[in-house]
Amino acid sequence: MRDRIALLIVAGGLCWQCQPAKDNSTTMEKNDELDVPEMTESVEGASTSFLEKKSRDGVDFYAVGNEPSWSLDIFQEDMISFKSMTEVAQLNTPKVEPSNTEDNSVLSYKAEVESGSITVNIKSDGCIDSMSGEEFPYSVVVEAKNGNMTDFKSFSGCGRYVPDYRLSGTWKLMTIDGEELSDAEKENQPYLELDISEMNVAGSNGCNRIMGGFSNEGTTLVFPLLAGTRMACPGNLDTRVDQALTQVSNYAIVDDQLRMKSGDQVLCVWERG
Repeated sequence: MRDRIALLIVAGGLCWQCQPAKDNSTTMEKNDELDVPEMTESVEGASTSFLEKKSRDGVDFYAVGNEPSWSLDIFQEDMISFKSMTEVAQLNTPKVEPSNTEDNSVLSYKAEVESGSITVNIKSDGCIDSMSGEEFPYSVVVEAKNGNMTDFKSFSGCGRYVPDYRLSGTWKLMTIDGEELSDAEKENQPYLELDISEMNVAGSNGCNRIMGGFSNEGTTLVFPLLAGTRMACPGNLDTRVDQALTQVSNYAIVDDQLRMKSGDQVLCVWERG
């Protein structure tokens, strides 16, 4: 899910026994163990350990609901896994390509297969879990049915994006605007220290200190407010780094390289320090 403000996701999927990223089974199995967050050591209302596990599992967005209990995981590969304590025990979809509504306020995923279907509506209007009282930034409505059902069953609940804990740590700048750093620039190599739990960043642009916050939802990565020292610097690397960070809108992590991008354009590449 990419660059979302409010999302509408429509997906239909196969009923598989295992997680969609690991198996292609098409059978259905009732799963009574739903993935519900613990409420200790909270980060934006959810447990840090819970979110870290979701991130390690490749989950991009999750939702939960009550009466009946249900859970939803949307994976970074755009696969969907739904579980409930009803006759719609589990529905998993393979990778689905998204589409946007005309006003770009909704991102839609749609797929229909013989063994079942699911519709997921995600809105950025805030939500409070009816059991725990936990606040979520998104309300979620799921319409799901098995292949042998005539009518959809409706599920209402709350959801949030899962921070990408792979972003945490120290990153050293390797290339900017497609150019490698010179030997002189590497003497004071720019670096960033990202803290995904606090959404804070600190580091250096090669001359001056950098500090501030950032946001991460799905593959979006934005540095809205950065501050720093203002010493006079030789060359222009510091200015180029500052400008690149203000233009970043999304990212990809490949082979321990953090590629910060604006759309499809790679602005700068960082490696773990």
